[in-house]
Amino acid sequence: MFKSSFYEMKKIKTIVLCGLMIALGAAIEAANPLNFGELLKIRLDFAATAVMGFVAGPVAAPIAAAVGDVIRYIIKPAGGAFFPGYTLSAAAGGFIYGILLYKKGKMLIKKSKVIDILLKCFLAKLLINLFVNVTLNSIWVYMTTGKALAVLMPARIIKNAVALPFEVLILFAVIYYVNKYLRKYI
Repeated sequence: MFKSSFYEMKKIKTIVLCGLMIALGAAIEAANPLNFGELLKIRLDFAATAVMGFVAGPVAAPIAAAVGDVIRYIIKPAGGAFFPGYTLSAAAGGFIYGILLYKKGKMLIKKSKVIDILLKCFLAKLLINLFVNVTLNSIWVYMTTGKALAVLMPARIIKNAVALPFEVLILFAVIYYVNKYLRKYI
């Protein structure tokens, strides 16, 4: 899987698709998130990173996600100095998507491709929500703002737990249709 993903970085199609996904992710991030009240806001830019993981794999996707994070900061600084921890979080997300969703990866459930994609989408979002969003990003917020982790964690855990089913369904729809498109046209 890693060797195949490494060779994906040499393909023009992969480079162009990753560039398009970086631009799409920046455009989606600039738009308002799905807002379901004060507690639940779902940003959809994660789908662009997931597509990079699906197409490019666990070697190329983290690199593209990190480059995308830096480009987004250059285009629209987020109210402070650049902090590389968030770039590390973006790369970690790209890696997780690449490991679990890469099109050349092994199926977890051999009988049904749809259930396999759904399970992989669930595992990817669960790991990203727990490891990246709740753990890493809370540490970065603590390091940059000084807010106590005990204050940050409960709200971040609840937000990510409530958002998980919605994000899984969105991710499943995106990966399912990208997979159909790739089989048909590429």
